[in-house]
Amino acid sequence: MNTTALRHPAEESVSECFYYEPMILSTGSYHALPDGTPAYEERYAMVSRFFNGLAVVQDKKTGKEYHITTDGKPAYSAQFEFVGSFVGQKNSTEAIKKGRYILINRKGKEIYPIKEES
Repeated sequence: MNTTALRHPAEESVSECFYYEPMILSTGSYHALPDGTPAYEERYAMVSRFFNGLAVVQDKKTGKEYHITTDGKPAYSAQFEFVGSFVGQKNSTEAIKKGRYILINRKGKEIYPIKEES
C-alpha cells in the first residue's frame, strides 16, 4: 500500500507540503490518503485542501474554523469565525475573530489588525 501524498500544483515551490484529497460525507468531512484511507479519525463540518502543511477545517460543534496539520491535529488552540489558507509562500493569512478582520501567523497568533475603510 503506497501512502505517499500527492503534491498540490499550487505548492510546487514548497518542498515539505503534501496534498490530501478532501472527502465530504454526510457523517463529516476529512482528508484521504491517495489509496482512499482516511488520514486521521476526526470528522469536521468542512475541510479545505492542504497548503504548506496546513488545512482549514470547521468544527462540527462550534462552527469555528482553524488549521490542522496533515495528521489531523490542530495547529494551534485558537478558533475563528473565518480563517484563510496559507497558499504559496505565505506566512500569514486573514481571519475574523469577534467580528474583526485580522492577520494571523501559522501558530494562530494575531500579528496585525486589518483596518476597515470608511
